Amino acid sequence: GAGGAVRCYLVPTMIFQRKSSRAGLACLILSIAVTCDRVSAPGAVEDTPENRSAQVDRYFEAMPPENLWKGMVDNMATRMPDEQRARFVEMVTKQFDAAKLRSIMHDGMAKHFTADEIRAMADFYGSELGKSATAKFGTYMADVMPAVQSEVVAAVRKASSEAEAAEKEKSPAEPPKP
Repeated sequence: GAGGAVRCYLVPTMIFQRKSSRAGLACLILSIAVTCDRVSAPGAVEDTPENRSAQVDRYFEAMPPENLWKGMVDNMATRMPDEQRARFVEMVTKQFDAAKLRSIMHDGMAKHFTADEIRAMADFYGSELGKSATAKFGTYMADVMPAVQSEVVAAVRKASSEAEAAEKEKSPAEPPKP
């Protein structure tokens, strides 16, 4: 309608971690996947490099890249022995280049999203509803990820078995050895 209703479909940025047999930790970061569309939105932002950059800055006000980093380090630290956690966080934080993270994320967002898409993300994540959803997402992911990972592993095993069966059908039978 004329009021500029917003429909958002959201999969916030999350960090998935699992223990590695050798190093103790491995991290996989999934990037943001947000699609929002404004119905009859007045005053769309012109999609220029300058406007994309300005909207990324607004997004960073709502979702500071440093929070992503801090969340990842804190999450990694929880998997370590209690006596090593504080030192680990201190050492990793000392070596981390926050300005570089900000630059990488800024450039990536400006490259892949339009000014209006970035504006919609900044609007959502800056809202009370967005802040509330973001705060709950880590718990949600911790709850569902074991089942999701189990399903992925099962699918990979099934696909592997199917591929092996298909290969056996293609291969001519070897003659019996005397």
